[in-house]
Amino acid sequence: MKNFDVHNNINPFLIQGALILVDDEIYQVVGMNLESILISNDILGEKSISNKEWKPIKLTENWLKKFDIQENLKIRNVSTNLDWIIKSTYGGMFYLTKYNDPSFGENPVIGLKYVHEFQAWIYRLTKKNKRISEI
Repeated sequence: MKNFDVHNNINPFLIQGALILVDDEIYQVVGMNLESILISNDILGEKSISNKEWKPIKLTENWLKKFDIQENLKIRNVSTNLDWIIKSTYGGMFYLTKYNDPSFGENPVIGLKYVHEFQAWIYRLTKKNKRISEI
């Protein structure tokens, strides 16, 4: 998994390996340029789509489990050696925040509504592609 060059891709919010919905099927982003997104599905194969042909997958507790992540699990930022955690609101929304350390003052809160956003942030923090056991 890697970030695409934002100057050479159609959608700066998608990273290689991101899971998205196309025609109600789950696909993985495998490539991108200024005109199209290359996606792949083990059953349906590869195809090229426009940026308007996909839908995001809502991030749920079930999706976190598929990535072997749970609420309040520390995730180490390999660049800064600071820990981050994923929390949820009572409404079922998820967010990423620095591990509670009062020396940093207000902790930044990053909303995570979709699976591809979660994947992008986990990659930014860990520089690793978090694989799932089953889709």
